[in-house]
Amino acid sequence: MNRSDIRIIFVDIDFTILNHFIHDFDYESIEALKEAQNSGVKVVISTSRPYDSMKHTNVLKYLKPDAIICTNGAIVMVGNKILRNHCYEEELVRETLAICGKHHLVVEYSTEKERYFSIKRNHYCDKFFEVYDETDPGVKKFKHGNVSAMLLLAPEKFDEVLKKELSPKISYIRFDTYCVDLQIERTFKSDGIKILLDYYGLNSDQALSIGDDIADIYMFKTTKYSIALGNGKEEVKKAATFVTKHINDHGVKIGLKHYKVI
Repeated sequence: MNRSDIRIIFVDIDFTILNHFIHDFDYESIEALKEAQNSGVKVVISTSRPYDSMKHTNVLKYLKPDAIICTNGAIVMVGNKILRNHCYEEELVRETLAICGKHHLVVEYSTEKERYFSIKRNHYCDKFFEVYDETDPGVKKFKHGNVSAMLLLAPEKFDEVLKKELSPKISYIRFDTYCVDLQIERTFKSDGIKILLDYYGLNSDQALSIGDDIADIYMFKTTKYSIALGNGKEEVKKAATFVTKHINDHGVKIGLKHYKVI
């Protein structure tokens, strides 16, 4: 494989370049991504986080991506240009927030560039923040607007009842002990990849994706080359074309060297 084969990289944030084991970034891997950019390879952040959540990780302080896929593919942007904004029906948002509020559960709802808590932060939010480096967005009662994501902060004991009470339009996707994605017409990071490949006039044979979690498998299916972090889930490793080292050992940097991107 020649270095010129890969012209675009799609990279996840959490547990890929943002190391929650030490609550800091893998700066060596970020420098490796910047080196790839300097050689003409486009670097795209591809995250399940909403834009405001991604921004508050401070990743944009260290890496200036060519494009951003956020909210698990619901939002795609190049600079200030929005290529995709997949929104929920306003009445469905109100209904969902009301049902979760009845159980005193916080939902973080996000628009293109902002996010809010539906009710006051509680113990379950604190448990979520113990694992993920997040910021408290503050409470705002939803009235209207283009909501592109809803994140429920609740433990598994609420799953059975909420799956019965929430609209069948909602996909209830638990991804950690205290957090659930509430999606409508489920979106994937791969949706954003397809849009950006078309935008840049590239194809999947020129693309590399890097990640660690289940959502990243959809990226792997859309790019010829894929790297799973050593700390990633086993299903993710099986889906990748290369399994690199743990994030503690600068797995992204090692993966880029493996594919001769740097």
